[in-house]
Amino acid sequence: KFTPRNFEGKLTRLDGIALPTIAAVSVSGKEYTVHLSEKTDILRKNRAVATLQRFVAGDTIRFYGAIREAEWSVVDAEVVRTLEF
Repeated sequence: KFTPRNFEGKLTRLDGIALPTIAAVSVSGKEYTVHLSEKTDILRKNRAVATLQRFVAGDTIRFYGAIREAEWSVVDAEVVRTLEF
């Protein structure tokens, strides 16, 4: 459960357009708080580098990371990729 894995869902909130920041993503009816660090890779659909400025609520995104053991609804993302552009 706490090993890094892929998640896919709808972006519901993005707190900022510069790293580090926090996003909220709805995955299969469960809301996750996704922590994006300075080292998180932000990618486009074709895996090219992107910026958070292009991300908007409602976008389908994928992210890779591990669920925190102390907080089961918080994920520390290593990679975030939009499927919209």
